[in-house]
Amino acid sequence: MTHRKRQGHGTRGCYQRGCRLPECELANYRYGKQLGLDHAQGVYREQDATEARAHMEKLFALKWRQADIARATEISTSLISLIANGQKATSAANVAAILAVPITPVVRPGPQARVPAIGSTRRLRALATLGHTWVSLMSETGITNDRLGDIARGILDGVRPEEAQVIARTYRRLCNVKGHCAQVAGCAAGKGWHGPLAWDDIDDPAAKPEPCDPYRPIAKNGRDSMRRQEIQHLLDCGESVASIAKQMHANEKYISDLVSQGVPAGYQTAA
Repeated sequence: MTHRKRQGHGTRGCYQRGCRLPECELANYRYGKQLGLDHAQGVYREQDATEARAHMEKLFALKWRQADIARATEISTSLISLIANGQKATSAANVAAILAVPITPVVRPGPQARVPAIGSTRRLRALATLGHTWVSLMSETGITNDRLGDIARGILDGVRPEEAQVIARTYRRLCNVKGHCAQVAGCAAGKGWHGPLAWDDIDDPAAKPEPCDPYRPIAKNGRDSMRRQEIQHLLDCGESVASIAKQMHANEKYISDLVSQGVPAGYQTAA
């Protein structure tokens, strides 16, 4: 089985996966300009697909399926189907990837373990309420934006363990970081999605979100009293007392006292 290296930021491959960072858009623009110049000079980047198709026929004779070839080559199943059904040309990279598949009986992976998707779904929805887009989270997680969208919409009952782990890590890192897209945040709110502070146990299927994430601060002794749940949430996210104090514009002793006392004096939820 061959593996082609995933192209990172600043490449056309990254742009084609949906990333719209300036460096990726520039790489795609340059590719298009160079491609147009090459075509004007009679230089084409596609190769005859006959040899690749003949190679695939040998694989089909050994019980390979189009999906198996797509997985082995990291080429989309739809393109493999087009080549198998007579497409005359394809990229040189595609031809090389197909020809690199050894003519041996197919070995298919067993069924992959899955973990419940509910925690991942809630985490992605919570990040969306903060204004994080699927494209930005794709660069953080390495999971495609389409896959992230499917998980967030709740159409999957299970996800791969490694997906759940990377989403959880990303959530811990970004659950207190405001995203850059107000439109996404507004859309998430319109769908009734809940932010990070809504959950006592985000992985518990029986957990019910609080009816309202935002809270109304109450002035006390020249500073705002803060909800215990938010402090506990930040602690669960791995934040230090010093970091929590900085984010809440309070001194460290005040936060330490609240943590040691449990529910702080002056605690009040928003009405």
